[in-house]
Amino acid sequence: ARRTPVDLPAGSRWAFDAPMFLLLNLAVGGNWPGSPDATTEFPQIFLVDYVRVYAHDPAR
Repeated sequence: ARRTPVDLPAGSRWAFDAPMFLLLNLAVGGNWPGSPDATTEFPQIFLVDYVRVYAHDPAR
């Protein structure tokens, strides 16, 4: 379902009317593919060459 600020109860604050942050990380382990073991190669490199972030243009 699509929600907009109009759907909120009166006096509620829209979650996206605040500064946002972008987090990029190299995660190891978790439900998929599982915890690291003897076959996991360390160290690893997380190389990001370029990140582009756009602001929403309501006119489009």
